[in-house]
Amino acid sequence: MAILKFRVNPLSILLNPTPVLSHLGENVDIRVSPLKLSLMLTNFSPSFIAGLQLSHELFNVYVSDRTYQFRFNIRRFYTYMYRMELRGFSSMLFTIDMKRLQTIFLTFQDNKAKRERRTLKLLAYDLDLYGDIEYTTFFSIDSKDFKHIVSEFNSRSVSVTFSDSQARFFTRSKEIVFTKEEDECVIGGVEEGEEFRFIITVNPLVFFLDLSNQSKRVWFLMQSDFSCMMVLPLGMWHQFWIYFPSQCHIHIPMFDD
Repeated sequence: MAILKFRVNPLSILLNPTPVLSHLGENVDIRVSPLKLSLMLTNFSPSFIAGLQLSHELFNVYVSDRTYQFRFNIRRFYTYMYRMELRGFSSMLFTIDMKRLQTIFLTFQDNKAKRERRTLKLLAYDLDLYGDIEYTTFFSIDSKDFKHIVSEFNSRSVSVTFSDSQARFFTRSKEIVFTKEEDECVIGGVEEGEEFRFIITVNPLVFFLDLSNQSKRVWFLMQSDFSCMMVLPLGMWHQFWIYFPSQCHIHIPMFDD
């Protein structure tokens, strides 16, 4: 029999980061594997995919006998959690009707063991997920510097290059450079004389500004197909990620160990 359930306590673990993703749309794709859970906004723009990754260590209960993929309304999901927390409910058990795969059950519980249930409808899902993330070539900057980049450019297309000594963000009209010598960035996996280039977007402005406030540092991971993964750690077991593909065809990292 298929099994999928997880419990989060306190609710803030999911409640706090969820509004950031909701800037991009109403429906979120969820991918649950035996080790990790990811919420992803895949249909907002061909320029990037945004997601929130949570490791199984973050949950009080986490059971997934295989990998599952679903889609549901993230704004309704957030509204349920927000209202129930205001009423004093501190934990939530997430389960799915595994027979018909039509309904998500959210069971909220307070400190006196009082329980209330809410439901979410599962939506049609036809996205294939595949690929792996490469961590060998990267650079990192302070989130305050990334926020400055977002504010300065606010562009649908920003070119990025980095070598063993510096990282450069630029458009036709302006550029911002961070150097390793001045301790403005951390760079790894780049040989002397090498230079890597990719393209990101920092639009919509409100989403990327909100995102920059969630973490102390922003990591850019270069992929072998010249795409880029941007990661913003929230703690030991969860992080935001943005995937910038190198071409129109998009593949989504699996996040499996």
